[in-house]
Amino acid sequence: MIHFKKNFFYLLGKIYMDLTELNLSHPLLLHVSDTPSIFFSELSRIIRLVNPDIIIHTGDLVDNIKLQLYPGAIRHYEREVLSLIKILQYSSAREIHISIGNHDASEYIHSKAGRILVHDTPHLIRPNGYDIAFDHYLHNLESLKANLYLYGHDLSEAPQKTESVYLNGISTLNIIDLIDHRIYRYAYPWGIDDARLNKKSIGI
Repeated sequence: MIHFKKNFFYLLGKIYMDLTELNLSHPLLLHVSDTPSIFFSELSRIIRLVNPDIIIHTGDLVDNIKLQLYPGAIRHYEREVLSLIKILQYSSAREIHISIGNHDASEYIHSKAGRILVHDTPHLIRPNGYDIAFDHYLHNLESLKANLYLYGHDLSEAPQKTESVYLNGISTLNIIDLIDHRIYRYAYPWGIDDARLNKKSIGI
Protein backbone atom coordinates (compact mmCIF):
# COMPACT_ATOMS: atom_id res chain seq x y z
CA MET A 1 0.00 0.00 0.00
CA ILE A 2 2.82 2.41 0.89
CA HIS A 3 4.52 1.70 -2.45
CA PHE A 4 1.25 2.41 -4.28
CA LYS A 5 0.80 5.69 -2.40
CA LYS A 6 4.35 6.79 -3.18
CA ASN A 7 3.87 6.10 -6.89
CA PHE A 8 0.48 7.80 -6.91
CA PHE A 9 1.86 10.92 -5.24
CA TYR A 10 4.90 10.87 -7.54
CA LEU A 11 2.72 10.95 -10.65
CA LEU A 12 0.67 13.80 -9.15
CA GLY A 13 3.84 15.85 -8.71
CA LYS A 14 3.82 15.38 -4.95
CA ILE A 15 5.98 13.73 -2.30
CA TYR A 16 4.38 11.08 -0.13
CA MET A 17 5.44 11.30 3.51
CA ASP A 18 4.49 8.78 6.16
CA LEU A 19 4.33 11.10 9.15
CA THR A 20 4.45 8.16 11.54
CA GLU A 21 8.12 7.81 10.55
CA LEU A 22 8.88 11.31 11.81
CA ASN A 23 8.94 12.36 15.44
CA LEU A 24 7.02 15.60 15.00
CA SER A 25 7.60 16.49 18.65
CA HIS A 26 11.31 16.88 17.82
CA PRO A 27 12.74 19.95 16.06
CA LEU A 28 13.28 19.10 12.39
CA LEU A 29 15.44 20.59 9.66
CA LEU A 30 14.26 20.61 6.05
CA HIS A 31 16.87 20.80 3.29
CA VAL A 32 16.03 21.46 -0.34
CA SER A 33 18.01 22.67 -3.33
CA ASP A 34 17.77 23.70 -6.98
CA THR A 35 14.00 24.09 -7.01
CA PRO A 36 12.11 24.76 -10.25
CA SER A 37 9.05 26.95 -9.82
CA ILE A 38 6.64 24.06 -10.49
CA PHE A 39 7.78 22.61 -7.15
CA PHE A 40 6.96 25.70 -5.06
CA SER A 41 3.37 24.76 -4.21
CA GLU A 42 4.42 21.25 -3.19
CA LEU A 43 7.26 22.64 -1.09
CA SER A 44 4.76 24.93 0.63
CA ARG A 45 2.54 21.93 1.39
CA ILE A 46 5.45 19.96 2.82
CA ILE A 47 6.52 22.86 5.03
CA ARG A 48 2.99 23.12 6.45
CA LEU A 49 2.84 19.34 6.89
CA VAL A 50 6.18 18.88 8.62
CA ASN A 51 6.47 22.26 10.35
CA PRO A 52 10.30 22.29 10.37
CA ASP A 53 12.21 24.28 12.96
CA ILE A 54 14.94 25.13 10.45
CA ILE A 55 14.79 25.39 6.64
CA ILE A 56 17.94 25.40 4.50
CA HIS A 57 17.81 26.01 0.75
CA THR A 58 21.21 25.45 -0.85
CA GLY A 59 20.71 27.61 -3.89
CA ASP A 60 19.35 28.01 -7.41
CA LEU A 61 15.99 29.01 -6.03
CA VAL A 62 14.28 29.09 -9.45
CA ASP A 63 16.23 26.37 -11.19
CA ASN A 64 14.16 26.37 -14.37
CA ILE A 65 15.54 29.86 -15.09
CA LYS A 66 19.28 29.60 -15.79
CA LEU A 67 20.03 33.19 -14.91
CA GLN A 68 23.78 32.85 -15.31
CA LEU A 69 23.23 31.77 -18.93
CA TYR A 70 20.24 34.01 -19.68
CA PRO A 71 20.59 37.25 -17.69
CA GLY A 72 17.80 38.77 -19.78
CA ALA A 73 15.36 36.57 -17.85
CA ILE A 74 15.95 38.57 -14.66
CA ARG A 75 12.42 40.02 -14.46
CA HIS A 76 10.85 36.58 -14.84
CA TYR A 77 13.27 35.25 -12.23
CA GLU A 78 12.42 38.04 -9.78
CA ARG A 79 8.69 37.33 -10.03
CA GLU A 80 9.20 33.62 -9.46
CA VAL A 81 11.78 33.88 -6.68
CA LEU A 82 9.64 36.36 -4.77
CA SER A 83 6.87 33.77 -4.52
CA LEU A 84 9.33 31.27 -3.02
CA ILE A 85 10.71 33.84 -0.61
CA LYS A 86 7.18 34.54 0.61
CA ILE A 87 6.56 30.81 1.16
CA LEU A 88 9.68 30.65 3.30
CA GLN A 89 9.03 33.90 5.15
CA TYR A 90 5.47 33.00 6.07
CA SER A 91 6.41 29.56 7.36
CA SER A 92 6.58 28.95 11.11
CA ALA A 93 10.25 27.94 10.90
CA ARG A 94 12.35 29.53 13.61
CA GLU A 95 15.36 29.84 11.33
CA ILE A 96 15.59 30.02 7.52
CA HIS A 97 18.80 29.99 5.47
CA ILE A 98 19.45 30.45 1.75
CA SER A 99 22.78 29.81 0.05
CA ILE A 100 23.17 31.79 -3.15
CA GLY A 101 23.55 29.60 -6.24
CA ASN A 102 25.16 30.35 -9.58
CA HIS A 103 21.74 31.02 -11.15
CA ASP A 104 20.53 33.32 -8.37
CA ALA A 105 20.36 37.12 -8.22
CA SER A 106 22.12 37.70 -4.92
CA GLU A 107 21.42 41.42 -4.58
CA TYR A 108 17.70 40.99 -5.28
CA ILE A 109 17.35 38.09 -2.85
CA HIS A 110 19.13 40.04 -0.12
CA SER A 111 16.80 42.99 -0.69
CA LYS A 112 13.66 40.84 -0.32
CA ALA A 113 14.83 38.33 2.27
CA GLY A 114 13.34 39.89 5.40
CA ARG A 115 13.95 37.45 8.27
CA ILE A 116 15.62 34.91 5.97
CA LEU A 117 19.39 34.64 6.41
CA VAL A 118 21.10 34.79 3.01
CA HIS A 119 24.65 33.51 2.54
CA ASP A 120 27.02 34.17 -0.34
CA THR A 121 29.71 31.98 1.23
CA PRO A 122 29.71 28.62 3.06
CA HIS A 123 28.03 28.75 6.44
CA LEU A 124 27.97 26.68 9.63
CA ILE A 125 25.19 26.39 12.20
CA ARG A 126 25.13 24.36 15.42
CA PRO A 127 21.59 23.39 16.47
CA ASN A 128 21.74 21.44 19.74
CA GLY A 129 25.52 21.13 19.39
CA TYR A 130 25.29 19.33 16.02
CA ASP A 131 27.48 21.03 13.41
CA ILE A 132 25.82 21.52 10.02
CA ALA A 133 27.72 23.15 7.15
CA PHE A 134 26.06 24.16 3.91
CA ASP A 135 26.69 25.88 0.60
CA HIS A 136 25.56 25.64 -3.00
CA TYR A 137 28.82 23.92 -3.97
CA LEU A 138 30.19 20.76 -2.40
CA HIS A 139 33.82 21.78 -2.95
CA ASN A 140 33.29 24.98 -0.93
CA LEU A 141 32.60 22.91 2.18
CA GLU A 142 36.07 21.39 2.37
CA SER A 143 37.32 24.08 4.76
CA LEU A 144 34.52 23.55 7.30
CA LYS A 145 34.45 20.79 9.90
CA ALA A 146 30.94 19.49 10.55
CA ASN A 147 28.84 16.45 11.33
CA LEU A 148 26.54 17.08 8.37
CA TYR A 149 27.15 18.77 5.02
CA LEU A 150 24.33 20.08 2.82
CA TYR A 151 24.80 21.20 -0.77
CA GLY A 152 23.31 21.25 -4.29
CA HIS A 153 24.34 22.53 -7.75
CA ASP A 154 25.12 19.19 -9.40
CA LEU A 155 25.45 15.48 -8.70
CA SER A 156 29.00 15.68 -7.33
CA GLU A 157 29.86 12.64 -5.26
CA ALA A 158 30.67 13.21 -1.60
CA PRO A 159 33.82 11.82 0.03
CA GLN A 160 33.37 8.14 0.85
CA LYS A 161 35.76 7.57 3.75
CA THR A 162 34.41 9.96 6.35
CA GLU A 163 32.34 9.85 9.51
CA SER A 164 30.45 12.94 8.40
CA VAL A 165 27.22 12.76 6.40
CA TYR A 166 26.78 14.52 3.04
CA LEU A 167 23.33 15.27 1.62
CA ASN A 168 22.77 16.54 -1.90
CA GLY A 169 19.54 18.53 -2.16
CA ILE A 170 19.28 17.79 -5.88
CA SER A 171 19.07 14.05 -5.34
CA THR A 172 16.52 14.19 -2.53
CA LEU A 173 14.57 16.51 -0.29
CA ASN A 174 15.99 15.86 3.16
CA ILE A 175 14.57 16.05 6.66
CA ILE A 176 16.90 15.78 9.64
CA ASP A 177 15.77 15.13 13.21
CA LEU A 178 17.78 17.59 15.30
CA ILE A 179 17.51 15.45 18.45
CA ASP A 180 18.40 11.91 17.36
CA HIS A 181 19.97 13.01 14.02
CA ARG A 182 18.00 10.53 11.96
CA ILE A 183 17.83 11.44 8.29
CA TYR A 184 14.84 11.01 6.01
CA ARG A 185 15.35 11.28 2.25
CA TYR A 186 12.47 11.84 -0.16
CA ALA A 187 12.72 11.54 -3.93
CA TYR A 188 11.44 14.51 -5.90
CA PRO A 189 8.22 13.91 -7.83
CA TRP A 190 7.72 13.37 -11.53
CA GLY A 191 8.61 16.36 -13.70
CA ILE A 192 11.09 18.04 -11.37
CA ASP A 193 14.25 16.84 -13.11
CA ASP A 194 12.73 17.75 -16.47
CA ALA A 195 11.96 21.22 -15.13
CA ARG A 196 15.60 21.49 -14.11
CA LEU A 197 16.26 20.96 -17.85
CA ASN A 198 18.10 17.69 -17.14
CA LYS A 199 21.39 19.55 -17.11
CA LYS A 200 22.55 19.00 -13.56
CA SER A 201 24.86 16.23 -14.68
CA ILE A 202 26.98 18.80 -16.51
CA GLY A 203 26.85 21.23 -13.62
CA ILE A 204 25.42 24.37 -15.17
